[in-house]
Amino acid sequence: MQGQERKIGFMGEPHFFEVCINVEDLDRSLEQFKSLFDMVPYYVRETEIGGFSLHGRKVDKATIRFAYFHAGPMRLELLQPVQGDSIWAEYVRRNGTGIQHIGCLVSDLDAEIAVLKKRGVEITQYWDFPKVGNKIAYLDTEGLLGTSLELIEYRDPPEAFQYPQRDWELRFLEVPHFFEFCVVVEDMQRSLERMRTLFDMTPYLTRETKMPSLLLHGEKVPPPTIVYSYFRAGPMRFELLQPLEGRSIYREFLDRKGTCVQHIGCRTAKLDSELAHLEKKGVGATQIMDVPAAEIKIVNTDTERIAGVEFELIQSPGIPGE
Repeated sequence: MQGQERKIGFMGEPHFFEVCINVEDLDRSLEQFKSLFDMVPYYVRETEIGGFSLHGRKVDKATIRFAYFHAGPMRLELLQPVQGDSIWAEYVRRNGTGIQHIGCLVSDLDAEIAVLKKRGVEITQYWDFPKVGNKIAYLDTEGLLGTSLELIEYRDPPEAFQYPQRDWELRFLEVPHFFEFCVVVEDMQRSLERMRTLFDMTPYLTRETKMPSLLLHGEKVPPPTIVYSYFRAGPMRFELLQPLEGRSIYREFLDRKGTCVQHIGCRTAKLDSELAHLEKKGVGATQIMDVPAAEIKIVNTDTERIAGVEFELIQSPGIPGE
């Protein structure tokens, strides 16, 4: 996590910096991430927290284990609820492994919450640790985004929680360059209206497009039509995507799971070699889009069973879609 050199907030243009995957067995997940992706966490800890509010009632204590990974401009967290009631334990009981929250840095959490409550947004979990200058709140946004949004205020971030400032290589294995998370939705216009009225967020780009022909589970399918919207979100890009016509991995996710985080996007300069490595490990491609004339190749990988979400690998001269 980086220090707060300027006032940052959630409303309007959020500063998303973290994706958190809740897991049932952290040790097993760490072994999978090392074996499949060559990814090793820079911080692993078990901790007991207490005195927090869960759906308006006080919880004396809960135990969690978590691990942090460097992931380009953002941080990836794996979190296992061990004991006690918490928003994380509820998620695992209901969904198993999956993206439980997207983390957003704010400078004044209480001010953000006051506005959100007036707009009817429920705070599902909240706690304040004055000794370390830490406040955290989780928003009930699963119906809108398929995941919770976490607002976090640090007056003095612990060193282990910070990520280094550097120019990250474009790659997936070992230290992935994750830069985007994508939510598939059923009604783009309705989703955009709710994002605006609840969070003051408006996209900087909305486009309907017919994609090129795809390889979907190894089968060539006709070009599907989608509409997508991009939001600025600190070091990350936030995308809403609605499949309109035709077959695609996005349509399959939406039909099976409803609104959900369908993928985390990762930029890479060596997609073919990384995909070959994954295939040797038993992680294949669910969807491939290849446009040689534009030097663009996008591959969705079969990581849902491991991470509860697909990792989308993207090789292109610039930021794709813009």
